This record gives sequence, structure tokens and C-alpha cells, in this order.
Amino acid sequence: MKAILKNGLIYPQEPLPTDWSEGAELQVEKSAQSNGASAEVLDRWMTRVQESANEMDLEDEVILERAIEDIRRQERQLARNDAEAR
Repeated sequence: MKAILKNGLIYPQEPLPTDWSEGAELQVEKSAQSNGASAEVLDRWMTRVQESANEMDLEDEVILERAIEDIRRQERQLARNDAEAR
């Protein structure tokens, strides 16, 4: 999970997992400041992504696909509007 430190507080940059409850103990690590994350961090992230995908039911998958298509449609329209404005 990505988060930033600001004024001594940690702010998540994405929604918290649904299985996290108030008071849950978390381990926080500073990310690499270089050109992207380390291979280990990327591997852990990809494992979590794959586990989540494996747990997704068909209804959620349909909702996700519709949301992705809506976003693509909106982006195409924004690009058209931008091109027309030039």
C-alpha cells in the first residue's frame, strides 16, 4: 500500500483493504527513493494483486470491467475535447 508522510502523519494514497479493522497493527516501510520500487516490493505487490484477482467474484469482475471501460470512454472524450480546443 502506498502512503505519504506529511506533518508527522501517514496518509494512505489508496483505499484501505476491507479486511483491515480499526486498531490493526501495520508494518510501515520507507519506499526506495530511487527510480521506482525494489524488485522485492514489486513482487509483494504483484502477489497481493493476484490474490485479490483470484478472490474476485464474477459480479465484481463485471463491475470492474464496466468502470474501466467508462474511464477509457471519458479519457477518449477528454482527448477529443482537448484536440478540438486547439
